[in-house]
Amino acid sequence: MRRSVRERMFVFLGLIVAACLSAATAFPEITVVRPGDVPNWEHFDEQQLVMLQEMVEEGHQPWRQDPAYYAGVFIMAYRQYREGRPIDPTAMESVRKDIALESDSKAIVAIRIGRTKYIVDLTAPLKPYPEGIWVITGMRVVDTSA
Repeated sequence: MRRSVRERMFVFLGLIVAACLSAATAFPEITVVRPGDVPNWEHFDEQQLVMLQEMVEEGHQPWRQDPAYYAGVFIMAYRQYREGRPIDPTAMESVRKDIALESDSKAIVAIRIGRTKYIVDLTAPLKPYPEGIWVITGMRVVDTSA
């Protein structure tokens, strides 16, 4: 039986919550991060988004249409800012990325690195998936090491 996108999203979110709760004896520490919290992260107005969408449609920066890849880039920028880690473009290639499409224009990507889980919220503001570019709307960092 094929599940709807909404059903898959709820199953996915339930698995995330269960994994977070079972991974630690106490409740994990959760940090909410907005794109503006990360220095040097991209911020676009509507006109810039339109220009960026057109640029991607012309074949430039196709990774902006991949929510999992784009979430990984944001996580690397966050880790560089918070932990002083250098950005390694290949670091996310071997990391498992779980993605749930809430709709054609909203996605959630979960990536675990060590004992930390990053849950990134994205939206495609101009065109639906798979044609649209993605932007980060927020992230939750779940530290299960406590």
